[in-house]
Amino acid sequence: MVDVSLADSDSALQENSAALDVLVSRIIHHLSLESSFAISTISALEAKASQIWGKSNPWFALWREHCKSYFDIEQADTILGEIMPPTSHGCNLFFAQSYCALLLNWIMEILQIEGNDHKPIYSGTLFGWLECITLASPIELDALLSTSNWQYSNKSSVAIKQFSNFLARLYQEVMPPQLRHLLGEYYTPSWLIDYAIGNAHREIERDKRNLHVLDPAVGSGGFLAHYAADLADSGQSIEARLCGFDINPVAVLFCTANLRYARAVLSGSCVRIEFDVRLADSVVDPVIDYEAPLLFSPHAYSINLFGNLVVNDESLVEATQEIVSNLCLLSNDKNLFRVSLLNYIDDFFSATKNQNADVLVGNPPWISWDGLSPIYRERVAPQWSTSSLFTSKGWNAKVAAGKTDFSSLFVYRSAERFASPNAIMIFVLPLSLFQSRLSGQGFRSFKTSSGRSFRLIRLDDFSKVKVFPDAVNRTSLGVFRLDGCVSFPIQYNRWARSNNGQFTNEEATGGPINPRDPTSPIVQYDKGSSSLDVNIGKSDYRARGGVNTGGANTILQLNLLAERGEFVTIQNTGKSRRSSSKIITAEVESAVVFPLLCGTDMKKWKACPSKRILLMYDPAHPKKAIQANIARELYPKAFSFLCQFKSSLESRKEYHRWGCSGPFYEVYRIGPYTFSPIKVVWQHTGYKRSLNISVLDDSGDQITIPDQKAIIIPCESSEEAHYICAFLGSDVVSGILNRYLGTDASTHIMDYISMRKYNSQSVNHLELSSLSVTAHKLAGAGLSTIGIEAEINKIVSELLSGG
Repeated sequence: MVDVSLADSDSALQENSAALDVLVSRIIHHLSLESSFAISTISALEAKASQIWGKSNPWFALWREHCKSYFDIEQADTILGEIMPPTSHGCNLFFAQSYCALLLNWIMEILQIEGNDHKPIYSGTLFGWLECITLASPIELDALLSTSNWQYSNKSSVAIKQFSNFLARLYQEVMPPQLRHLLGEYYTPSWLIDYAIGNAHREIERDKRNLHVLDPAVGSGGFLAHYAADLADSGQSIEARLCGFDINPVAVLFCTANLRYARAVLSGSCVRIEFDVRLADSVVDPVIDYEAPLLFSPHAYSINLFGNLVVNDESLVEATQEIVSNLCLLSNDKNLFRVSLLNYIDDFFSATKNQNADVLVGNPPWISWDGLSPIYRERVAPQWSTSSLFTSKGWNAKVAAGKTDFSSLFVYRSAERFASPNAIMIFVLPLSLFQSRLSGQGFRSFKTSSGRSFRLIRLDDFSKVKVFPDAVNRTSLGVFRLDGCVSFPIQYNRWARSNNGQFTNEEATGGPINPRDPTSPIVQYDKGSSSLDVNIGKSDYRARGGVNTGGANTILQLNLLAERGEFVTIQNTGKSRRSSSKIITAEVESAVVFPLLCGTDMKKWKACPSKRILLMYDPAHPKKAIQANIARELYPKAFSFLCQFKSSLESRKEYHRWGCSGPFYEVYRIGPYTFSPIKVVWQHTGYKRSLNISVLDDSGDQITIPDQKAIIIPCESSEEAHYICAFLGSDVVSGILNRYLGTDASTHIMDYISMRKYNSQSVNHLELSSLSVTAHKLAGAGLSTIGIEAEINKIVSELLSGG
């Protein structure tokens, strides 16, 4: 029925892309927030608002009540303050978004695209206050749009996509990039939207004539608009209900504009569309208390507005009437605000209802737990924790919780609440959800806590394609079928893009890297295979992370200036990529200053520490930091140095995460393994097709401490260390890791590399150890190790294929 091959877009869209670029560029130049027109218009809006309401604009109060739960308004205002004058209301973001609402309405008026009620697009929204004022559309916008080719009278599906792409570009580029990044908003390219929808058409029933499509994080509405366009191209008589949720009030307006245009184009055709776009949180339910489970809370949903608790089992009309009656507004303004308030409350509760959508499609926001605003994190935490998305415990749980991507909860919630039986879900997602060892493990059960499955049936891997120009995340497209048993293998496509822009695809099957663990990372198998051709299993060795200072690198990491017997002169580095601190030069006891191996110090077969680190730890008892009273007595100079940074050290998030239970200078991920004189080390971050792995042998010397960018395996002998190093440094192991690793080669790789304990009686083990020693000597002399590595590969291949 539908060709789901990947292409940039159809020819008509390609022909118009250059013209679209020129048009958007001109509009941005004339009307973006940085333009003189925008600044003067925003000033006029702010002046009119102050004249009518002073500082008690009720729409502003409602807007702020909504947005403070999701956005860092103060940070947004700081960003906007660099390009626009501050407003007396103290919120640049509100007036910037009001300007965007006004700009969008001007576009709709010029193109003569009206709603059923013929009211402005912002009527009855958080920007409904714009109905109380009058501002004429700019002449330059009228002139610019008159050159466009979006006459919906031609019933062209291409016109729908062109207009959708225009709005997406406008939505992304009117606001400055820093603000978009803060709000977590990225433009999904047209080719990926079309490819996702093509997959939906392929999976949906061919004879289905009533279709309900939902995007739970709708953005500017690109997915829904393109879906409407593709329905028009199908040539079938279809009635479609297109619905969307978003927490950004401007996004809701842009999506509404998109679908109004699509409906106008399709008017009178065999495709009839209805749409419903809501300002609602599709993930977190509003509840009276926050102890309810993620879904189907027995408590009544509620919202507190203007000091009034509104419960959704009461009459919303009566509730809003009571709120508005207490506001000092003119009669007409009261009527307008009552409509905005009623719509807002109705929207607020809308996502709590079952949707029974046939197709769920979109690009949920990619935000880690650590990236959520503190207020929203507090709301979502108890509901997230009762889901089936978390499986780790202890330290791993803390790491996984901080790195788990918020998009996983969108998929989970869509499956539990919004999907009809046997529905199709297609989402643009971080590939890490399918391949991260810890943060994606719970997600890969593909089952909600109530037992409903959302089985993965296809995965498209775009990790080799730069999908989002200003994001580094590896991208994937997951296709899910609701209900039924989760089973593997699945279709797994890996895409790449050549220099001339053409896409290539490796078609194969895929499944869990460890067939005995269905929640292990999902990888692509070799073409024609239904599993990997090497043994996968847990290693006999456990890897550990390097020392984590908890945010104190600029204090505890040192440059060595001089050595004098039992003392050394040091200077803290003072700067890192993310923070800085005052720089102090001091003489301290050498017993607590250790060589530090950083990530960039590690190469394959070679590691050379470049810095020092101050650790108030006794290598004989390394699990806890030396108590302050003892440290002050044994190492007074080092203790005095640290006391100069006491407030900074005590304010570390990691210090508070672990209850501030130890001395203010304590560090994390430290233990006997840290001070092992012989260890294998490899670079954690910056993985590129093979491990930067080597052996550290500090026997008889001061112990080298690997930092948090390193992974270590403590060893009992140099021979054992070199055996491990050769094994993990082989191309055979790289071939396994390359199937699922991104840029991080963490401790979890030992869960999938079947490396047995070193046996001094094994000829293969002894040979690998000897080859590693030779490789280290060659690398140290700057000579090639290719021949040695070839011999290593033969032995490891035999060990992994022989069980």
